[in-house]
Amino acid sequence: AIDTAGYALDIERHPYRVAFLGRDDPRKGLDVLLAAWPRVVAAVPEAELVVMGADRVSTQPSVEFLGRVSDEAKRRTLATSAIYVAPNLGGESFGLVVAEGMAAGCAVVASDIPAFRPVLGGSGVLVTPGDVSALASEIVALLKDTDRRQALGAAAAADAGRFDWAP
Repeated sequence: AIDTAGYALDIERHPYRVAFLGRDDPRKGLDVLLAAWPRVVAAVPEAELVVMGADRVSTQPSVEFLGRVSDEAKRRTLATSAIYVAPNLGGESFGLVVAEGMAAGCAVVASDIPAFRPVLGGSGVLVTPGDVSALASEIVALLKDTDRRQALGAAAAADAGRFDWAP
């Protein structure tokens, strides 16, 4: 469970910001997202990717690695992001990061893995794990379609209430 109210911050959302949250472990799918990213930027030059959890030197000017972040910084970054991406490859027991992205009101693009399907439900987009092209296409489609992106974000925020620890 999460405190969904802690993610519902009243701050400006950047319409081209995409967020990732996870440690630098191959099963978290960061390399898949980084492989997709040049395609995203080619289609949407304003796009920016903020990576929380992993700490690498960025070789792409539109990618910022924040390393480990506090809970406050995590919630703030998610709240200012238009899209949350969970490109995990498998081995997850529950989609906590998906629920956090949903609670923040992000449109969510996640891998279609057993742990994420029931969390995301119909309030986001599922892609085949490891499919760089599908991941890039879905991110681009959402960045270009403001109405759909906002509708998915609103649906995700409402649906995240299922995971709220408040009675």
